[in-house]
Order: sequence, then C-alpha cells, then structure tokens
Amino acid sequence: MPVYDRALLLHGAKRNEVLTLAEVEQYGVDSFSDADYVRIYGMPPKDWYRRGIRLLGRTAVECTRDALADRIGRDIAATRPPSEQFVVIDPFAGSCNTLYWILKHVPNSQGIAFELDPQAFELSKHNIAHLDQAIELTHGDYESLLESRRFPADAGVIVFVAPPWGTALDEADGLDLCGTTPPIPHIIDCIGRMCADRKILFRGRRALGLVRVAHLRHQRGRQEPRHSAWHKGMETVAKLLRTSLRSIRARILPKSSADLSPRDVSSLRR
Repeated sequence: MPVYDRALLLHGAKRNEVLTLAEVEQYGVDSFSDADYVRIYGMPPKDWYRRGIRLLGRTAVECTRDALADRIGRDIAATRPPSEQFVVIDPFAGSCNTLYWILKHVPNSQGIAFELDPQAFELSKHNIAHLDQAIELTHGDYESLLESRRFPADAGVIVFVAPPWGTALDEADGLDLCGTTPPIPHIIDCIGRMCADRKILFRGRRALGLVRVAHLRHQRGRQEPRHSAWHKGMETVAKLLRTSLRSIRARILPKSSADLSPRDVSSLRR
C-alpha cells in the first residue's frame, strides 16, 4: 500500500482522483498521525463523507482545515472594516471551507467564490449544497467574472487571497508571495482596482502565522529566516499598497505583529 502523503495526493496518481473515506483517513494517519486530520465544514471525515461530500486528492491537501479556517474567520470578524454588510470574495475557492467559516463569523455577509478548474468546481458545487451557509460558486476566472459584478453601494469587501502555491513553497525559504499562480501582488492590484470605491480587507491563510514551513516539517518548530521568500514577498505587497493602491481605501493583514517588525506593520497600515 502506498504512503498517503502530500506527494501522492498533490503531485502523484491520486491528484485528480476522488478519494474514498479510507484514503482520506489514511492520508491523515500517514502524514499527521491523525485519521481525522481533514476536518472541513465543521465535521471530521466520517461525518462529511456520510453527507455525500467528496474531495479530490489535491483538494484534501490544499484545503484550509477547520482549525485554521475558524481562526481566520474569527480574526476577520474582529478586524473587518466598519460596515453594515459585507461581500466576501474567494477568487480561488477550492473546497470553499475558508469562505464557509468567514461567513459563519461575519454577519450580514454574502459569499462569492470562483473556481477555474472544472473538476474542482463540480465537486465543490455539489459539496456546498449540503452546508448551512449560502455560497455563490461560479466556474471561471475571477478577473473576467468579478469585473461585471455589482455590489450594494454600502457593502464592505473582504477578500480571501490564497492562490495555488505551485512551486512557490520552498522548504528552505518558505512561501514566495510573488511566485504563486497568479502572484499575490497581482491579485491585490486587480481586485483593488475593481473595488476602488469601497473599503477592502485582504486576508490570506498566512496571516495567522500558522501555515509555515515548520508545519510541513511535522512541527519541528524551525523559524523562517528574516530574509525568507515570505518576507521578501511581504515587502513587495507593502510597496504595492503604498504606491498603486495609495488612493484606494484598502488594507491588508500580514502575519501577526510578532512575525513582522513594528516598522513593517506600520507601513502596511498607512
């Protein structure tokens, strides 16, 4: 029996296959010593599988699990721009689990998601039909589809920025924000221009400092170097927000203040 690890599910034979419950649990056991590791939509694998929810191999690896998605939702609820209602946008929906948790924590919010991959789209469309949160999932590229959307005039905008990592994640240097597909600065610039007349909160999985190289190394606890790809990418994002987005009422939450210097945090919030 093969080892059900990141390589097999993300880059190997199981990448585009719908996993059985046994395979989902085996991935958790082989990679994290936890059969219930892939908790999504507030349920362990046995429960969500029983409801008819299914995942591709790559989605099981790439999805934001409940523990992190819940914390992201809580953090956004505590830091969101002042507004009576919100439009929450996920340009790269995947499983839609992060969007699901953001909607649970942000009242009066409308969830809009985009998924370019047809296989992932069909499965996620099927999966979210079983949930207690209304999510509008559209098949296609967010850049072309979002431009024609019209939102309530007084609605704030929350954007969850988590594009496919591809080869941007390096075990030595961390996650290169300019090496994702597409690059994170491009996403911020694109959506910032589309929503230039309203307040925007950009948020990514890395904002809580939980998805880091140490996690992929089975929690060995090694800190990323100060001049890692992550910090270099954050410098690019900060520069973008200070220049091309200077006239837009936008803000981005970086990693926690413990991970960036006071000067970095100050420059990002100007």
